[in-house]
Amino acid sequence: MNKQFSSKILMFGEYSLMVGSQALSIPYFNLYGRFIQSKGDPQHIKSQEYLNLFINYLRNLSLPIHIENFERDLNNGLAFETNIPIGYGLGSSGALVAAVYDRYALNNTENLTELKAIFSEMESFFHGKSSGLDPLVCYLQQPVWIKDASNITTVEQKKLQGNNAFFLVDSQQIGVTQPLVDYFTKQYNDPDYAERIQTEVVPANYTCINSWLNNDTKAFISSIKNLSQLSLELFHPMIPKGFENLWKKGLRENLFSLKLCGSGGGGMILGFTSNFHETQKALTNHPVFLIQNF
Repeated sequence: MNKQFSSKILMFGEYSLMVGSQALSIPYFNLYGRFIQSKGDPQHIKSQEYLNLFINYLRNLSLPIHIENFERDLNNGLAFETNIPIGYGLGSSGALVAAVYDRYALNNTENLTELKAIFSEMESFFHGKSSGLDPLVCYLQQPVWIKDASNITTVEQKKLQGNNAFFLVDSQQIGVTQPLVDYFTKQYNDPDYAERIQTEVVPANYTCINSWLNNDTKAFISSIKNLSQLSLELFHPMIPKGFENLWKKGLRENLFSLKLCGSGGGGMILGFTSNFHETQKALTNHPVFLIQNF
């Protein structure tokens, strides 16, 4: 009952993953969700109401989930408790989907492609369209590298220390995924926009992932700066309000590079810097959380 499912951080692949890009996502263990036995708290009751809607959604899918057991437990006081903020791009729905599958799957498969497909259908309840990557990371509790649609693998959690830093910035805004996904889908219908995604963003994602996994810090710092600039140009509506100037400042002064954390629009923003102390000063009006040095 008390098994925890961590949140996640999508490091690379937001939006472009939808059109064939590679992606890398890692678990973030500071935040998590778990099933509990409700004590009648208002937030538990709200959780149960939402779980009931989720059950009704799952009834219409042909997935290996034991719906009857899920419903029975819900009627007996099951609730989902989490400290993952909703609308922050940290996998609040992914953790719930992972927990449901872990508890109620009829036959737990270890095939990552199959798991991702199942999770995609399940998580679509929350976002309208889901890649399934978030629940996969939350379920496996390991970094997941999507090389292509049929080549998905886990990788080791990066544990290097160094003078560079990887951090989160709290925009203190709530992001809503579906309208932003709709915007991207509409834009991608424009051949010029699609060409820039395929010829600039997709290769930039690959370079970031490759240099990160191979501990090539010099190449990584250069490639993440390029991806940050592309985000300004191609994902402008997804950048949380009030952050455009800070985004530009980091690039202009060669101090830090910001990128979207998931769909954007609010929630967390990812950042990379070679001088965390000075970066904290520049971002003094916003909560900043160090994830790790590298």
